[in-house]
Amino acid sequence: MLLAAACAYRCACQARSVAAQLPARYPGRALMVARRFFSHTSPDGQGPADRARRSGYLRNAPVWSVGEILLWSRKPVFTATDAAAAWLASPPHKAILLSRAYKDAGVGVVPGDPLGDPLTTPSVTMAVLFGQRRVRAASARRRATR
Repeated sequence: MLLAAACAYRCACQARSVAAQLPARYPGRALMVARRFFSHTSPDGQGPADRARRSGYLRNAPVWSVGEILLWSRKPVFTATDAAAAWLASPPHKAILLSRAYKDAGVGVVPGDPLGDPLTTPSVTMAVLFGQRRVRAASARRRATR
């Protein structure tokens, strides 16, 4: 559980700098619940990079990378430790979560079941979009547009 705590701490530290980086409220999850799908790719083919681009995060960034982790739960009480433990138990999600390749994070948490099951107990859908970008300086942008 020490690893889960370290992981949750890392997420919290990254999330503090979200305001100037990725959108503080990562909007893709509300769409997921509203349109009843659970996937990194929406029914219209949009993926994590498309959502990061639409948010403005990739503007003026010639070099970038993004990674996304998703989760939904029907547990009556679901904590950050529960989320970290679930993600750490999945090798692909653990790799993204612990990667040093990402410097920024945007978090989305919405109430609801993305599968739209009306018989479920209260549920939550969560996503974290991790990113790294190298933004061109204003002087380089001016030179590139001339």
